Amino acid sequence: MVLHANRLNADVIEQVLRVFEKARYRFVTLEQAQSDPAYLTLEKYPTVYGPMWGYRWARTLGVKVDGSREPNVPGWIENYN
Repeated sequence: MVLHANRLNADVIEQVLRVFEKARYRFVTLEQAQSDPAYLTLEKYPTVYGPMWGYRWARTLGVKVDGSREPNVPGWIENYN
């Protein structure tokens, strides 16, 4: 997960970190994360703005993804000022 420097993330970072710690997630460096074999997957379907990497990798690997099964963005995020 990459967190961008913005007001929303600044306001909720403590809650997000508590969720991660409770779930026993572990944190790694960017170098460690990028050593994952997934990053060796060639991207054959680049686009200017998306879709996200996971969808592009799935398409490259011939994996069907049903994006309609993804949860909707909560209203409090859409309405965040």
